[in-house]
Amino acid sequence: LARDCRKEIKAINQQITKLGPRDRAERRTLRGDLRRLATEERRRQGAAVAEVIKGAAVIASTLTGLLHPRLAHEKFDIVVIDEAAQALEVATWAGLLRAPRAVLAGDHLQR
Repeated sequence: LARDCRKEIKAINQQITKLGPRDRAERRTLRGDLRRLATEERRRQGAAVAEVIKGAAVIASTLTGLLHPRLAHEKFDIVVIDEAAQALEVATWAGLLRAPRAVLAGDHLQR
C-alpha cells in the first residue's frame, strides 16, 4: 500500500518539474498533494511495521533500539542481553524492565 503512495509521489514530482515559472498556483496545489501523500505513506508504513511486530515470535534489537517509539509499549516473555559484560548497566534496564525473565550472556574474561 505504501508503494502506491510512492508511485503517486513520483508522478506528481514529474508534473512539478514540467511546470513553468508562471504556474505557481498549480505548483502550490501539487506540493500540498505531495505533503498529503507523504503523510499517508508514513502512516501506512507505520501500520505495516506495527503489524509485523505484533505477529513476530522473536524481535532482535539493540538496547537503545528498545527505546524506539514503535517498541516503547511492547512487553516480552524473555529478554536476552548479549555482551552483557560490555553493556552499561543503565542501558540494560531498557530490556530488563520489559520482561519477567532475562538472560545475561557474555564473557566475563573478555577484554
